[in-house]
Amino acid sequence: MIRIPAIKQQTGATASTLGLALLGVSAGAVVTMMLTGRLYWGWPTYSLSR
Repeated sequence: MIRIPAIKQQTGATASTLGLALLGVSAGAVVTMMLTGRLYWGWPTYSLSR
């Protein structure tokens, strides 16, 4: 388990900088999930049985 104070000490970042980084990672994950869902549901599906 990695703790925030350990990351702050290693990187020299402030709490607000780390918060913005976590927010950016979360926003990127949401955008990626939305795009993946759009690709999945927009993909044509063909039935092999008639």
